[in-house]
Amino acid sequence: MGPMLDIYLLTQQLEPFVQIGTRAAFFTLVNTIKLVLFLWSGMLSRQLLVLGAGLGAISVVGVLVSKPIVAMIPKKWFNRMQYWLTAYAGAIPTHLCPPRHAARVV
Repeated sequence: MGPMLDIYLLTQQLEPFVQIGTRAAFFTLVNTIKLVLFLWSGMLSRQLLVLGAGLGAISVVGVLVSKPIVAMIPKKWFNRMQYWLTAYAGAIPTHLCPPRHAARVV
């Protein structure tokens, strides 16, 4: 879903911070829904929730470090990097990852 959203956002010609914020808001919504469903089904333990909260706190450091970096990148180069990274992400499943369930020949 990520590469498809990236392509859509690139076609909207948004500023880099708006594009990043829109992507973050979208995936926050999606992951919150998934979290509620996992909690409801009983698939998450207290230990796993504590781990997730700790990793979420660490991600704040990544946001603070990346903000000035994104501010220095011109929109043209930001969009080019997005296109290249999206193309790379689309190529990974077909060329670099072995199939998980290979057909068994008897």
